[in-house]
Amino acid sequence: MKQPFNIFFLFILLLFSIGCTRQPTIIEPKTSAVALRAMQSTQVNSTDTKAIVKTVLQLLQDDNYEIKNLDSDMGYFNASKKLDGGKEDYEFAWYDIYYPIAIYKYMSLGNYVKEVSATISVRDFKNKSMVRASFVMEIKNDNNELVSRATIEDPIFYQNFFNKLDKAMFLEKNNI
Repeated sequence: MKQPFNIFFLFILLLFSIGCTRQPTIIEPKTSAVALRAMQSTQVNSTDTKAIVKTVLQLLQDDNYEIKNLDSDMGYFNASKKLDGGKEDYEFAWYDIYYPIAIYKYMSLGNYVKEVSATISVRDFKNKSMVRASFVMEIKNDNNELVSRATIEDPIFYQNFFNKLDKAMFLEKNNI
């Protein structure tokens, strides 16, 4: 009689453990797809795709990105950069009357690593090229599991990136 009870107990425990797994939070963009594409794209006064890809790669490496995938013939690649990680700040509040509970909350927050991923493509047009750079912020836990993912929608972020690209293109063109 004890054997079926143990199997039933293990089955219930398995169901609870499967049902309690945390799914990552994917934050949908608030900006329309057309506006986001316009924000993520810029024109470059060159048709040499390989030179543009080389310049963008050097720019990303200067910003401490790690290149993941590269297809220079297609003008497409992925890169990522880890940002500041570690314990999230937990401030003790007035409602933390029982001190051990507050300590448990702090200890259970875990280490979270923030990572920015970049997907960049370079396409030729008649006498210019189009560079599109899409940046995504990912937060991962201790086990390198995705907790949250959101597309960066800040136009100033993209303007700064494309300004750096313009400067890098100038330096590359003039062999500086």
